[in-house]
Parts: sequence; structure tokens; C-alpha cells
Amino acid sequence: MKQFLHTIFALFILIGNAEAAKVTITFQVDMRSAKVADKTTVGVRGSTSPLSWKKTFPLTDADNDGIFTGDIAFDETNNKTVEYKYTQGEQWEDINGDRTFTLNENAGKKPLVDVWNVVRGVGFFKFEYEGKLMDMAERMALGEQVTHGISVCILRNGAVDTSVQWGVRDVAQKLPVDGKTTFQLGSLTQHLVIFAVLRSHEQGLLDLDKPINSYLKRWKLPTKSGDNDDKSTIRDILIGKIAFDDKSKPDGYKAGKTLPNIVQILMGSESSQESKLRIKNTKNFSFYMPLVLQVLLEDVHQKTLAEVVQSLVFDPVGMKSSFFATDLTPTQQATASIGYEKNGKPTTDNYYRYAEQGFSGAWSTAEDYARFVGHIVKAARGEDNTLLSKTMAKSAVESTENGRCLMFAGGNNGGGNYFGGAPQGFRTQTEFNVAENWVVVALLNSWENWRFMNQVLNKSKEFAKRN
Repeated sequence: MKQFLHTIFALFILIGNAEAAKVTITFQVDMRSAKVADKTTVGVRGSTSPLSWKKTFPLTDADNDGIFTGDIAFDETNNKTVEYKYTQGEQWEDINGDRTFTLNENAGKKPLVDVWNVVRGVGFFKFEYEGKLMDMAERMALGEQVTHGISVCILRNGAVDTSVQWGVRDVAQKLPVDGKTTFQLGSLTQHLVIFAVLRSHEQGLLDLDKPINSYLKRWKLPTKSGDNDDKSTIRDILIGKIAFDDKSKPDGYKAGKTLPNIVQILMGSESSQESKLRIKNTKNFSFYMPLVLQVLLEDVHQKTLAEVVQSLVFDPVGMKSSFFATDLTPTQQATASIGYEKNGKPTTDNYYRYAEQGFSGAWSTAEDYARFVGHIVKAARGEDNTLLSKTMAKSAVESTENGRCLMFAGGNNGGGNYFGGAPQGFRTQTEFNVAENWVVVALLNSWENWRFMNQVLNKSKEFAKRN
């Protein structure tokens, strides 16, 4: 009998401990701005049982005030992090990343009080085309060139105001573009490189007003006559006082090709698609300028360009989804958009490989790149000079006597700055205004889709400038 009682007592202890191991979390989300038509469709999904990313845990609104709640009991009592998102029917709230909390830190505390993320600006993107007013999705499917996917980020007064996406990053697999989707930046890459050069200058590692050849080790900038005694400074190259005899922008390489290194490209070796780089008299923009800066950074820092930009740009700015790559890793491919030609078909092997990393080696999200440009705007306004001094940042965005800024085009008479890229399969662009304190970044997986990009940028700027 005693043994039986001991057994029963032990069971009660086990049951009590099991109950003690339960952690009940109250979820509460304000849906009043979402205009919920069917209250039974609101719920939450997440990473930790009993939540699941595949099945909705329903929330209720008993008093019809538009605020939905639900209690969920979790088994874990450790400090495990739970990821979650709210859903309404088949629609997920549009946020970059997931909401998170830790179980034991939230146990017994107030509910998780959240507000359904309203995507500001979606309704603003209306386009007039052939006499008809249409929304973004309708406009993407029409015109001289179909656009499969687009990501737009707008910063106002130093913070993300709007981050919106439409369409798919992979047509065949029907994978949607979201805030984590990366696009090949093309010529927008060079601003990351220049930013690293400016930071290196302010760290005392190089001087913009000294000849670049005094820093170069593996290759020297040749003169017009072909010798290696050129006295051009780093600043001369940045503002276009000298230009190079490149015939056109780099074309990229198809998968499986043996890629030349940066010195072979500048020397015009047989393994390279380019001819030997020389200075010419015409003072204009050169696609090969960032390649010279790439050699400069690698020689000064004794690291790869990817490592230099990671430490001087990506990490300090907080660009967690950005990277340099020729061939994407499986992890990078999981969030990367495929590039599409003008006919709407995918590019060869989904994207082109650029041995010219300084020109077109970077991949990023719209929000990451907007955050980067936004930091330059803050620095030029004197609001955050942790990475660049105000003087240097103003030089980066304000035109010199040569009509060029150190980093971006534009900058005259307060009219704002702009720049874009068009690697095979993509079209990317940023515009910003330091005085008005806004930044716009738009990324398309549609090659050279200039007309549509201009419409998107104009609409984005209108929205950024609204009262």
C-alpha cells in the first residue's frame, strides 16, 4: 500500500513539475488599421511548438474592438528565442525579418503588445499607362518590358518610412520578393567601394591628395604614353579629372568560366574580356574607376575587397543582408533574386558572374542599401559622424569645380543626388536629397528597364516629399 501511495505521490510531483514547465504567453495584436473582414482568419505563426510556420494559431476579438488576443502555452522554460509573425487569411504582415521574444524573460509578464504592420505607401503607387490608372502589380505586367519583382525602400528624416515589395524573385518556383530579397547592385557597388576609400583616408591609411601609384603594389596606373610614372591622385580619379580608355562597361561572365583576377583585368590579359587600361584625355565617367580603387584598397589593407567592405561598411552601417560574391553560395541563393532579360526570361544560369568586384560584385536588399545612403545623408547633415566627418560626407555628395562629387552624381543647387546600375538581369537606382532629408532606393529584377524604373522613382520621390 505504501509503495502504491509513493508511486501516486511521485506521479503528482511529475505532473506538477510538468505544469510548472509550461510558459504561457499572451499574444495581442492591434488590427484596427487592417480592416479585418473575417475575424476568424486572424492568427499567429511561429518557430516553436505549439506555434508552426505552416499552421495558424487563431486569435480572437471577443469585444469587437479590433484587438485580437490569444494565450499560448509553451513547453520550454529556458531562454529560447521564439520567432513569430501575425497573419490574416493567407496574408502575412509585411515586416523585414520576424518578431521575437525569449520564453523565460516574458513568462508571467504583460502580453506581447503588437500592431499589425500596415505597409505605408502601397496605395500611393498608382501609374497612368495608356490612359488608364493602375496599381503597381498591373503596371509591372504591362508595357514594353515585363517586370517580375521589385523592392522599394524610402527613408525620411533618417529612418525607414516605407519598405514595400511586389512580385516574385523566382518565376519558376513562385517565390515572392520580400524585405530579405537581395538583388545584384551593378554600378551601385562602387559607392560601397568609395565609402571604404573615404573611411581609409580619415583613418590615416591613405591620402586622397597623394598619387595613387604611391600606394599601389601589384599594378601601377599608366600614363597616356603607357609608362607607370603617372602622378594622378586618388581624388583626381574620384572626381573624374582623369578617365580611362575602357570601351564599355564590364559584361559579366557565365557560370563555369575561369575568372581573371583584378590585375589580369587591368592588364588586359588573355583570360580577361577587357583590354589594357590606359588614361585618355576625355574627362568623363569611367566604368573602370572602381576597379582601380579595388586594387588600392586591397593593397593598402592587405585583404580582399569583400573583407575590406565588410569591416569598413557593412558591419558598422548594419547592412546584415549585403555581401560580395561571384558565385552565390546555397545560403545566398536562398534569398537572392534571379535576373531577367528584357524578354522576361531568366538570364543565363540565373545571374552573371562579375570578376570586376569593385564595379558590380555586391548584392543587397533595398533597405540595406537605403540604410547605407541614409548614413551618408546623416553624416553630411552633421547628425551622425561616427564613420565619416561632416566635411568628407559633404564632399561625397556636393559637386566640385569639376562638376563631380566624390561619390554620387548630382549635388548641384540642392537638386539632390542619384545613381543607378544595370548588371545583366537587373536595374537598380538610388536618389536622395540631403537638405530635404529623404532617400529612395528601388531594385528591379528586370534588365535595363529604364522607363518603368523612372516611373517608380518619381512616385517614390513624391511619396518621400509628402507633407
